Formats: sequence, structure tokens, C-alpha cells
Amino acid sequence: MITKECPVCCRSFTTRHRTQISCSVECRIKAHAAKLKGVKRGRNKLEYKESFDKDGYLKRYAPDHPYVDGRKTMRVHVMVMEQHLGRRLVKGECVHHKNGIKTDNRIENLELKQHELHSSMHAKGNVQNYKRDSLGRFTNK
Repeated sequence: MITKECPVCCRSFTTRHRTQISCSVECRIKAHAAKLKGVKRGRNKLEYKESFDKDGYLKRYAPDHPYVDGRKTMRVHVMVMEQHLGRRLVKGECVHHKNGIKTDNRIENLELKQHELHSSMHAKGNVQNYKRDSLGRFTNK
């Protein structure tokens, strides 16, 4: 038997298990709740929230990344490519969607390009066809 002191109610108790920390189930729940106070869990956690930016790309909360915007979010296709490469993208590199669908972020659909090559690839013969919609975004109409 091991004698311990409960961290919640400060009572002494005996136990057979070295891992038991609190004297009762109620004290264990209180101790666990105190640790998690103010911590978001599950589907409402910001790490799992995804939204679309003004250009139609999917973005996700990534507070520790150096390339985040003001809301600490970043485009998902860039995150997927960085994870695949095992490094951060360097200046002048960008990620291209092969099939043109901005929300298809499978690694098979993503391709790493130099920014100049990527821009010229999208501009070939399409400059006169691009028009802006009422929100100022480019469309193919």
C-alpha cells in the first residue's frame, strides 16, 4: 500500500497503484478539468477549421508557420507540398494545381514550380480572355 496526498482536496489516501493521483473520481475529474480549462478540443479546435480565401483556395489555421497571413491561416496546398518535400518553400517557388481545381489538394495533383515559369504558364494566350467579375477576381469568361 502506498500513502499519497490528493492534489485537489489535500486529504491523505492509500492506494495499491503508483499511477493513482487523486483520492476519488470526483477529485480526478476536477483535476482533469482544471488542466483543460480554456483549451478547445475536438471539431471546434481552430486547427481543424478550414475556409476559403478570396481566390477560392482552401486555407487552414497554422499559427506557428512563418508564411501565415494576418489571421494565422495558410493555403492548404502549400502545407501539403511542404510536408511532401520535408522542407519549407523558398522564395520564388510556388505550388501549381495540375488539373486547375483549386480545392483538389492531393499530392498527385500538385506540382512545384518556379514563380516566373508558373506565371508565364498561366498567362500564355489567356491575357486577353481574362476579365474581372464584380468582386474584382479574374474569371475565364
